[in-house]
Amino acid sequence: MKLQVDTNVVQTTKSSGGDFEERYQYKDMLGRGSSGSVWRAIRRNDNLEIALKTISFQDDGARQIAKQEFEILNSISHPHIVKAFDFFIINSFATVVLEFVDGITLHTAVTSHQEQHFSEPVAAGICFTLLSAVAHLHHKQIVHRDIKPENVIVSRSYDNLKLCDFNVARYIEEGGLMTMTGTVLYAAPEVLLGEAPTQAADVWCVGVCLYFMLSGSLPQGRKKLSCASMIAMRPIKLVGSPWQNISEECRAVVMRALDLDDMQRPGAAELQQSAWFDQLAPSCESS
Repeated sequence: MKLQVDTNVVQTTKSSGGDFEERYQYKDMLGRGSSGSVWRAIRRNDNLEIALKTISFQDDGARQIAKQEFEILNSISHPHIVKAFDFFIINSFATVVLEFVDGITLHTAVTSHQEQHFSEPVAAGICFTLLSAVAHLHHKQIVHRDIKPENVIVSRSYDNLKLCDFNVARYIEEGGLMTMTGTVLYAAPEVLLGEAPTQAADVWCVGVCLYFMLSGSLPQGRKKLSCASMIAMRPIKLVGSPWQNISEECRAVVMRALDLDDMQRPGAAELQQSAWFDQLAPSCESS
């Protein structure tokens, strides 16, 4: 029996309609989570390799969240943000058709590296590129709300990346508040204290990614959060190995991104103008 596509969704997403199985061919599973899975697949009409993100839903709210992820990604065109091509409702699953990205997560790249941390030039190239993606989102009035090494896919040569997993991303609503969400280990201090995630919170998360790339660990106290309020305003310290060999210009970028005061934290585009990136221009220009 063929799986039938929800025609209302097809019209909303500008799809040409028809049976899902006639348009896509599953190949192999790339990963599985508590609420769904990601598959490698082929788009039959042009043999393009794509990824299918399937999400199980039990109510209209969960269905709407999946649809909103597609709509946000479909509204974005940026070389370092994963593309979305289509969206379907099949039985009790929402399926987002995404660009297939051949690479590994930033978390895996760092932890599997021989030294379990990156050199400054490698970290600078990745951070600069990630900031360009985040700056584009913020220009479009979108907050990702869950930037972390697991949601950044890097090429095996570390010279390219794609920001992915937009299931909790939201448009910034003027005068409106958004509830706390995302991964607590990477959350900004103000978010841990109960404030809604903002553009500044995204920049904090990029800072944590940079800290992780340079040291192979998370900032102090963030391995386990037994009491979020106790560590939310704990000063960030760049001590011990390998921080002893990190340049002052690099340290400055880390500390600016991880400023405890969200009002003093620079925007993504502003942070890209830091002297550290200027010094490593050859690495950053390729991003």
